[in-house]
Amino acid sequence: MKNLKIYFVVLLSLLCAIILSIFPLPDTLKFFRPNWLILFIGFWVFALPGSIGVWTAWLFGFLLDVLFNTPLGLQAFISSFACYLAIRIQRNMRQMDFFKQFFLIMLISLIALSFQFIIEGILGQNPLSFKLFFPISANMLFWPLIYFLLKKIQNKYGLFFVPS
Repeated sequence: MKNLKIYFVVLLSLLCAIILSIFPLPDTLKFFRPNWLILFIGFWVFALPGSIGVWTAWLFGFLLDVLFNTPLGLQAFISSFACYLAIRIQRNMRQMDFFKQFFLIMLISLIALSFQFIIEGILGQNPLSFKLFFPISANMLFWPLIYFLLKKIQNKYGLFFVPS
């Protein structure tokens, strides 16, 4: 029953990340849109190992592809790649405090979003420029909010990782 509760809360929060991703922003702020999905995926991979996998990240990324009308598979690749990196890092570092997670999420964001901008540049959709750093800096600004909000939800529902 506890596993069902974990999956329900995680999937519901990922749906919230999708909603935040499609929420309209003014033209002046559209380049500063954080990649909400990477932030939420990163939190759950670090907080509850095994609660989310690469396929779940791929599925939600694919949903973003459909909603944003991006080349099919781009967001799916970026989300699943970010999830894979987070899982690999998490396996090597069991206990991480907020600042380690902050640094690692920013590193994962930098790598994943760099791939996105390179692929979009190759496809001729987004010329390579300094705009790459805007979503990464937005991720830096919103990570503390996401971390403490999801940590509060995790504590409220008693969702904790118990190694087997």
